[in-house]
Amino acid sequence: LAKMDGEAKFVKRKAKAGYVEIHPTDSALVVFYEVEASILGEDGNNIVSESNLCQKQVRVPALTARTDVAVLASRIIEKCKYIHPSQQGEVEQLLLFLQKRNQSIGHDAKTAEKSELQRQLMATSAKQSQAQLSEIDTYVEMLYDDTKRKIQGTSMILQLAREADELEELAHNETMLGALARIMREDGLKNTDLTTNIVSIFFFFASYSTFHPLVSHFKIGATCIKILDQEMKRYSLWQEAIRKRERKVKAGKMASEELDNALTKLNEQQFKQEQLLFVALHLLLNLAEDTQTEVKMVKKGIVPQLVMLLARMNYEFLTLVTTFLKKLSVFKENVAVMQQHDIIAKLSLLLPHQSKPLEHMCLRLLLNLSVDKAIRKRVIDVGLLPRLSDMLSDEGVPLGVLISILYNLSLDEEHLALFGVTDTIPVVMKLILTSESEYAELEPVALAVNLAKSPRNAKIMCEGAGLKLLLKRGLRVRDPVLLKLVRTLCQHDNTQELLLEFIDPLGKEIHASRDDPDMLVE
Repeated sequence: LAKMDGEAKFVKRKAKAGYVEIHPTDSALVVFYEVEASILGEDGNNIVSESNLCQKQVRVPALTARTDVAVLASRIIEKCKYIHPSQQGEVEQLLLFLQKRNQSIGHDAKTAEKSELQRQLMATSAKQSQAQLSEIDTYVEMLYDDTKRKIQGTSMILQLAREADELEELAHNETMLGALARIMREDGLKNTDLTTNIVSIFFFFASYSTFHPLVSHFKIGATCIKILDQEMKRYSLWQEAIRKRERKVKAGKMASEELDNALTKLNEQQFKQEQLLFVALHLLLNLAEDTQTEVKMVKKGIVPQLVMLLARMNYEFLTLVTTFLKKLSVFKENVAVMQQHDIIAKLSLLLPHQSKPLEHMCLRLLLNLSVDKAIRKRVIDVGLLPRLSDMLSDEGVPLGVLISILYNLSLDEEHLALFGVTDTIPVVMKLILTSESEYAELEPVALAVNLAKSPRNAKIMCEGAGLKLLLKRGLRVRDPVLLKLVRTLCQHDNTQELLLEFIDPLGKEIHASRDDPDMLVE
């Protein structure tokens, strides 16, 4: 060490832009970046270097439908040096999430202004009572007081937990962690604000895989699943209470104003509940990086709970739920449970959707599910095929994912005729014939080959100059997959004769393909 001190010339710090996420509860973006510190010797070479992952919160004003997200994203990137300009699109998508969050709970411009004023007041209050790590013992003492003091104490600890640099020190405070875990178990149903604070604290720990053993030690994942179950039961009771009031209003035994007041209160309760569930699910999703932990969650019944949550209306919350379901859907046992709870009927209500991030995640989930034959039948039964076909022309849709779903649906011959009454065939033919690549993309051609097995579909695909254009392109670029499509189209009685006028060019290609077995076979 003495030698190192003698050689050291200066310390060099370098920050690297990382990734950006939405804060689980606040109207803010969380920017993760890497700081690399190097001790340089007199010759300018590194003696010691170390890198740490840090995070910074970027507060975002309340968004309305009139907010220009692109301009706001540019301003954020300009002011925050830890976000690279290339992440402009990503920041815009995250801001859209926050914007949709306001819209999903019915915020208008005045409500947004009120929310912004409340946020500023909260920010001022936070500055007046800024949490200090040196006062952690005081905050821990609050955890043994009444509910109001517990909320204050957990709020201060949450302030500390938001700073990545403080997590290491907090992780060594077993008294604090034990008290938080105990309150979470015992008071999980008593106060939503208190529970949200505690779950949020552990969420920040769970954001780093280093702290996953700590979170597991206090059985936070199991407690979150229990809270999830309890909150869903509570939501069912709220819904039943509203239905009773609606019946009374219909029977003339209750004024409609009383029902309106109950609905307003329900919306407020539901918003708070979804904040809690959002953080809890995000925490569980982080812990599910470990396969064994994920299996434990499945055994405790998280799959049916997630499927039931698809009935909610908050776009950002639904995006998280579908992300979790997509992760779980890679195991056929989980797919079977999802099918038992009719996940396709619930997904059908979300496709297409005005929230593109939610729509994209629903499509990716559906792609995983569509591997199962029974699921494919259910997709057809609920009438999802025409809507999926219409989405082929939508701007911004993940075309590869959508075509892969349609390909899976086309594996069942009993469903092939249904494609003929949708826009799938013209769109797929256009994708194949207008492809800028030398060889047409494999997914549209594979879908077309399956569709061509139906005589009716084959006739539609051959109409006009369809067959001629396919054959001309296939021979020009020597694409055996395209020629396989042509061969499949012409295997039917009503299309075989269409190939007669192309006998000469095909004969020449047979002679030219002696050294190319794939082309020769086709």
